[in-house]
Formats: sequence, structure tokens, C-alpha cells
Amino acid sequence: MPTPELFGQYREALDTAVKLATTHNVKPIRGSTVVFCDASQGMRDAESAAGVGAFNKLNQIGALLGLMCKFVCEDCEFMVFGGADGRHARVQLRPG
Repeated sequence: MPTPELFGQYREALDTAVKLATTHNVKPIRGSTVVFCDASQGMRDAESAAGVGAFNKLNQIGALLGLMCKFVCEDCEFMVFGGADGRHARVQLRPG
């Protein structure tokens, strides 16, 4: 069974990989940006035919792409929507 320390190392490695891939493949986005990520049940149930690495659910792929955009934005708010009430909510992400 993997230890919590090993999971932490995996998380750090994945975070570093996403940051490197983003900075080398996406031009900086200037100005203010709002990223809306669909977290509805339909997105959690639906699978992509291609997938992105280990991610095959549309909500996982959308969140990954949204976070990549947030990482290269000068000023960005990250929002999720898709609850039964149809409202959106701001996501407070950890720095870095």
C-alpha cells in the first residue's frame, strides 16, 4: 500500500509536469480572465474517446485544461458551475 508521503511525491511530480507542459506550450494570457469549469453530473459521467493520459472523464480533462489556463493567465478567477441550482462558485486554489 502506498504511503501518504509517496502520494505527496506523486502529486508534486504531476504538478511540476503540468506546469512545465503549460509554460512550454501555451503563450501567456494578458489581462483579466475568468475560467468557468463545468462540474455537472453529465460531465462527471461522460468519457472522452481520446482521453488525456490517465484522465478520461470530461470533467477531469476540463479541470486540467482550466488549471493550465489559470497558470498562464496574468490575472485569473477560476469558477465551477453545474450544480442542480445552476449557480457558479469561485474556487480558491493553493498558491503556486
